[in-house]
Amino acid sequence: MRKIEIEIGGQWVENPVSYLPGVISTATLLDDLAPQICEGLWNALPIETRTIHAFHSGQTWRTEKNFQIAPDGVVENFQETLEPGDIVFLNFPEGPLFKIFFVYGIARVPTEANGLMSVIGKIDENFDGLDKMSRRILYEGPKNVTIRRKE
Repeated sequence: MRKIEIEIGGQWVENPVSYLPGVISTATLLDDLAPQICEGLWNALPIETRTIHAFHSGQTWRTEKNFQIAPDGVVENFQETLEPGDIVFLNFPEGPLFKIFFVYGIARVPTEANGLMSVIGKIDENFDGLDKMSRRILYEGPKNVTIRRKE
C-alpha cells in the first residue's frame, strides 16, 4: 500500500529565509480500486500547487492546476457518496478539467461531474489537522499545497 503526504499552508518567509511548515496529513492510495489513476498520481509526484475551495461540491477543496494523471475519460472506483477523508480525481476531458479533490466534511458529487470522479485515496493520519486547515480556505483564500510520496 503506497502512501502520500499532503502538506497545506507551508510557505517560505524572509529575514531570515526559512520554511514554515504547514499541516501535514498522510493518505493511503487505493491501488486495488483505482490502479491506473493511482499509478498516474504516483508518477506525477511531487505536486506543488494551491488549493481552491470547491463549495459547489460541499466541504471540499481541489488543486488549482490541472493534473492529467489518467487518460481522457478513465474513471475507476466511482462512488455517488463522498466521505470525509476521501481523495478524489475528476477526469472531465471536455473541460478540460483534471483536478484532485480533498473531502473534509459533507460533500456531494456535482451533477456535471456524475460518473467522472474516482475515489483514489483516503486520509488516515492527521485528518483533524487537515480538516481545520481546510475550513480556513473558504474564508482566507487559497493555501499552498504539496502532495508527495511518503517513503
